[in-house]
This record gives sequence, C-alpha cells and structure tokens, in this order.
Amino acid sequence: TQMIRRGGAFKEQLGTVTFAVNVPSSGNYAINVSHLTVGARNLNVSVNNGSPAYHTFRSTSSSWCWGKGGASTVVPLELTGLRAGINTITFGSSMTSMMPLIEWISVVV
Repeated sequence: TQMIRRGGAFKEQLGTVTFAVNVPSSGNYAINVSHLTVGARNLNVSVNNGSPAYHTFRSTSSSWCWGKGGASTVVPLELTGLRAGINTITFGSSMTSMMPLIEWISVVV
C-alpha cells in the first residue's frame, strides 16, 4: 500500500497521483479509493494515459488529516480499458484546483 499522496493545485504547484496496478485480464474493473478532503472536490481519473473520467469526491470531515477530527473514507469507482498486466491509474491530470488526498487504492478482481 502506498500511503497519502497529494496532487492537483497545492501551494500553487500542479501535480498528479499515479498508481501501477496489475490485473489478470483486459476489461473493466472496480477500484476502491481511500481519500481525505474538506468539502466536495472534483477529480479526474485516467487509465494508461487515456481520456480522463471526472468524479466528485464528497467531503470526509471538517478538517484535514493533520487537524482535529480528520478522517478518510473509501469510495468505489468503475474504470474502463485496463489491459492484462501492469496498468497506470492517474488521478488529477490537468487539475487546476486542489484535489483530495489519495490515501490508497485497491483493485477488485
């Protein structure tokens, strides 16, 4: 498990969060995404540098993880176009606003 990663616009720096996942066969897969955010935030997700799909991640608490009461939650997402073997899942490509903190992901196989 790779722990908390930050992307999107943060302190005037743009960034993405990328995970490599291995799946047994080509197709569509569900993933679980653990995230933290204050307020609902939009986030795009792409597979293997393909066209991004946009998702809204709801607020997890009234403060970030380093504040009092910060908490994460897990949301399921459906991803299309994975190939057998290693794939990249990128969060936040072309984002110009702050995105949720991505704590971890897991692929449902």
